[in-house]
Amino acid sequence: MPLSPSWSWPALHDAQRGVLLEVLVHGSRSRAELTRRTGMSRASLSRLSRDLVELGVVVEGAAEVRPGRGRPSEMLHVRADAAQFAGIKLTGDALYAAVVDLSAQVIDTVEYTLPSREVDDVVDLIGTVIEDLRQTHTRIAAVGVCLAGDVIGADGRRRIVGSHFLGWENIPLADLVSRRTGLPAEIGNDVQALTAAHHWFGTGRGSASLALIGLGAGIGAGASSETR
Repeated sequence: MPLSPSWSWPALHDAQRGVLLEVLVHGSRSRAELTRRTGMSRASLSRLSRDLVELGVVVEGAAEVRPGRGRPSEMLHVRADAAQFAGIKLTGDALYAAVVDLSAQVIDTVEYTLPSREVDDVVDLIGTVIEDLRQTHTRIAAVGVCLAGDVIGADGRRRIVGSHFLGWENIPLADLVSRRTGLPAEIGNDVQALTAAHHWFGTGRGSASLALIGLGAGIGAGASSETR
């Protein structure tokens, strides 16, 4: 099924997101495995799987023969080309951007020197970078920004409490970036984001927990564990 040029990220409900997240983080899974991991009934899991296939974010693959009795299990796989996401890393003087597909494979990178550390200048640069990337990568569905600093959530939105390298305090960066780019935006601490990336898609994939220590201009640490 070819992707529509007007494709945008579908509005998923919680159960659909839960199934997609299982396949995204843990790799291709059979419906039987997904039933066990999610606690859903076979009927519900089959319906949700069909929904995700119709939405174009997963595909059904060849059946996998498992030891023992029973019919071969048909596998669900993430459709990597279904969507793209832009990630931004900010330092005190530079912006690094990457575009990844739905399987977290990097397909493009760019970097720029910050024109200044003023919030408006940085947000405008992010907007310009995203506009340029969307000329080539037409299915960017959201933007994530990470930086060294403290990030907390308030009233359903996350904001930067403080960033020593940028000299920022109490900045609603997610809202500013979303407004500038017209895309959903999320922000986070850079080491915490790196920890999650390695746990979900890197060397820690498949492990129940992961600890990471980052050494650079500063020292940071992060920890991640499965919720179930």
